[in-house]
Amino acid sequence: MAIIEDIDLLMIRWIDATSYESWRDLDEVKELTTSICWAVGWLLYETKSFITIGSMINWDTQDFSSIHVIPKKAIVTRYVLNISELKEGE
Repeated sequence: MAIIEDIDLLMIRWIDATSYESWRDLDEVKELTTSICWAVGWLLYETKSFITIGSMINWDTQDFSSIHVIPKKAIVTRYVLNISELKEGE
């Protein structure tokens, strides 16, 4: 089991598919685009093709939830967050 303090906390911006369920004419279809998505999470796993982050953590059990698997080709920006600079809210 990894120690949480040794895992990078990331903020990722990526391009994702967007689905449209309603009927559209051809002129409307030409205006449709993909979505820009953001996620913050701990880096759980990484390969040449994708990264896996977990956005929620149970600190006691070190289990993760809200897991995102993001293709690296879709990533626009990847930031490593410095946890020591984060401030607790009042």
